[in-house]
Amino acid sequence: MRVPISWLREYIDLDQPVAQLAHLLTIAGLEVTGIEDTGSGWDRVFVGVVERIERVPEADRLVLATVNYGIDTLAVVTGAPNIAEGQKVAIALEGAMLEDAYAETPRKRKLKATKIKGIRSEGMVCSERELGLSSQHEGILVLDGGTTVGAPLAEAIGEHILTFDLPNNLAYANSVVGLAREIAAITGGVFKEQPTPDLAAPGAATTATVESKRLAGRYLLQRLDNLVIRPSSSYIQQRLQASGMRAINNVVDVTNYVMLEYGQPLHGFDRDTIKGDVAVRASHQGEEFETLDHQRRPMPLGTIMIADAARAIGIGGIMGGLNTEVTERTTSILLESATFDAIQIRRSARAMGLRTEASARFERGLDPELAPLALARAVELLVREADAVPVGAPYDWYPAPPQRVTIELRHAEVKRLLGVDVVPEEMERILRSLEFDVVSRPDRMLVTPPSYRQDVTLPADLVEEIGRIRGYDEIPATLPSGALPVQRSEEAALLERAAREWLAAAGLQEVINYDLTSLAVLEPFRVLSSVEGPALWQPAERLVRVRNPMTTEREYLRPSLLPGLLQNVRDNLRHQEAVLLYELDRVFVHQGDDLPLEPKRLAIALTGLRRPSSPHLADGEVNLYDLKGVVDGLLTALRISRYAMIAGAERPASLGVEIDGRCAGFVSVLDVDLLARLDIDRPVVVAELDWEMLLCAGTRATTFAAYSRFPSVRQDVAILTQDSVPAAAVEQVIARYGGRNLRGWRLREVYRGAPLPEGMKSLLYGLEFQADDRTLTEAEGTKGRRAIERGLREQLGAEIRGASQP
Repeated sequence: MRVPISWLREYIDLDQPVAQLAHLLTIAGLEVTGIEDTGSGWDRVFVGVVERIERVPEADRLVLATVNYGIDTLAVVTGAPNIAEGQKVAIALEGAMLEDAYAETPRKRKLKATKIKGIRSEGMVCSERELGLSSQHEGILVLDGGTTVGAPLAEAIGEHILTFDLPNNLAYANSVVGLAREIAAITGGVFKEQPTPDLAAPGAATTATVESKRLAGRYLLQRLDNLVIRPSSSYIQQRLQASGMRAINNVVDVTNYVMLEYGQPLHGFDRDTIKGDVAVRASHQGEEFETLDHQRRPMPLGTIMIADAARAIGIGGIMGGLNTEVTERTTSILLESATFDAIQIRRSARAMGLRTEASARFERGLDPELAPLALARAVELLVREADAVPVGAPYDWYPAPPQRVTIELRHAEVKRLLGVDVVPEEMERILRSLEFDVVSRPDRMLVTPPSYRQDVTLPADLVEEIGRIRGYDEIPATLPSGALPVQRSEEAALLERAAREWLAAAGLQEVINYDLTSLAVLEPFRVLSSVEGPALWQPAERLVRVRNPMTTEREYLRPSLLPGLLQNVRDNLRHQEAVLLYELDRVFVHQGDDLPLEPKRLAIALTGLRRPSSPHLADGEVNLYDLKGVVDGLLTALRISRYAMIAGAERPASLGVEIDGRCAGFVSVLDVDLLARLDIDRPVVVAELDWEMLLCAGTRATTFAAYSRFPSVRQDVAILTQDSVPAAAVEQVIARYGGRNLRGWRLREVYRGAPLPEGMKSLLYGLEFQADDRTLTEAEGTKGRRAIERGLREQLGAEIRGASQP
């Protein structure tokens, strides 16, 4: 938002330097992001008057203008089509630095005297673009008749412009009047409230209908006849341009001017194009409408439409229609001022991708009491600018005026929230300066905000107003008193970070996919076996469907991370030989009529050549054991010790991951049929783990166990077992039967082949026994080994090979 200082001065006297005013406003929550001085570069540019115009021989468009700028007169050759005798203009002397009107990128050039058609031109009458006011340079800038000839242009029309970035809760300040009210409260100045013109006029009252108060809380319509369409006054054009808006004609300029001044959007309809009475209604199914920007748009259902007896003529609060546009032939208008529903405006503008100055203001919520004030101000200006004649009383539909809320504010609440003592008299002064009604009590006050402060509804809101007007910089910095609370680490966040760090160190890259998916993406997973299938594919009735999907590609909430992850694998294989990916995020489990469960899962997918740069993977093609190693390392990094990976009975190329005997996920080589359906021509190994179970079992707490000071006893055990028995099952038995002195074990050798029977394998484990309080004897080590051998025979049917060596 851009606001010229001169405009603010119409509503409040400003004695502070502009920089100080900007600081005060920023401290009070109205952030000033920039200060622009439009006259800072206008050295050697003055106000002049055109005394005489002569034609330049042999030139159709050029004239020789004699311009008096107080000190002297200059002869200037110009091709400006709008120059005329008696005009007051901006005359630049030789040596002035002006914007180059014909340069593609902004740059300045120094003005020099020159000869044009043999005539010496000693200066330049300037356009808005050459002065840096706007991009207009089809004609010269014509100054207001009240400017003083000979005055430096910077003094005559130079302007300081403040640029604001206002928070949403201060929407009422998004106008000149709103800012002036704020400045009055901040500086202790007096707000100059302008008298409201009387709209009473002879003639029949304007009539209209409004379908529902859900569309508009208030709706006003005023008829104006005998308009003359022409350019608006120079001061209106200059203020619009300074505020970042383009001048069009007097009617459009006045509606924009009042919107900037009061914050209330207005719209004028060409009355001669309207058939019957105006009606405010909701859009129909399949309705389309052509807006002022010549775009024909489908109207989202429920959009607020302005219509006549035959068709729609405008989108309420967003943009008018081309069929009722005000043109140079317009002589009568219906002027609209309304309070449209903020939620519906936001919804419709977003759905259409059509956000305008008007919709941005309606979205924040407007005061219904503002609508008649802005309408009266616009009528006053149109009478002056367009010779308009109001006809009859305005139509004013206001079915349910909102009740002003009275808030009880205890004095102690101000101290509690601000942390400083504020005397009741100062509280009352601040609130009254903001135009709040205040009734004082011994320990509290009853406060009624003005109608335009819809953001103030709670005692805390009043305390915020007191704090920001008093000045947050006035609140002293104090150290916290009392004991600091015990800080608890976020164990879940720490574990999640540890997992991501370890996976990244293992050479994997993280992906983030949409939560929404489609049946087409999930359908290929129907071919999976029962090991992975239930986690990846469910019929449509077992999925969580979005009620109003934007597209069929985003119709269901995903039941698994792997479908999306495998799409990433397919896409990345087109560009690289190795794809090592993971995703850690939520999935959605259907719960019938209840809300779905949203557990977190960790999915991993590996394919292609191993990365030589990774210390965790050797060269070659990745396989099931590589991913098993990744999962092993991850669980170890999370300090989870009570886990096992069990080979699947139905599919040897898959492992079930168990923690404390409970299923926590799987590691698997994907079916060739599935990969073909996914257009992947390389083997892929995947894992999906229950992250919630990993969180429960993992820890970031570091504990230290003292090393034993006594030597250990080492024993070996060699067994013969079925080839299908995994080493993990053997190690579970070793851990269970080894006793409290078993410190560790290591698989030293695996052998298959002659003379062993087919389908058998030999495993050689090294065992280590150690006590904390004494030196173990060889006999005690042998006893521990024999206990393990007994367990292996009983639990796995293993055969102990030969005489184990101590």
